[in-house]
Amino acid sequence: EMGHAFNFLHSWDKGRPDALSWMNYPHKYDRRNGAGSFWGNFRMRFDDEELIHLRHGDRASVIMGGDPWASGGHMEAPSGAMADLVGEAPVELLVRSKGYFQFMEPVIIELRIRNTTDLPLELDTQLHPEFGGVIVYIR
Repeated sequence: EMGHAFNFLHSWDKGRPDALSWMNYPHKYDRRNGAGSFWGNFRMRFDDEELIHLRHGDRASVIMGGDPWASGGHMEAPSGAMADLVGEAPVELLVRSKGYFQFMEPVIIELRIRNTTDLPLELDTQLHPEFGGVIVYIR
């Protein structure tokens, strides 16, 4: 139950039924991987994806009492994040940064949006994570 306090879902709810995690049930894992295999392989920890979310996820989705339960999704794209495009894109998004960062070095990323048409477009130009419209995931 500790994982739920960090807004983690069960492994099978995230499409990862073979995860060796506190968020999986041994009997569900064993049903897919053989009797006794969960406890034989489990390292008494959350899985790598959950640890990344716990250490680097959006603050509100990780802290107890932050986002509503089950809304954290641990790094999956939110519904509606991807859309099909018909024709040419009317805008261009430029993402620039160094190619490599040293351990614990602050990561600086530049985001720019440009209208590629001759027509005026209404765009949200607040492309900084502090405004809530942009989330940057670093792996």
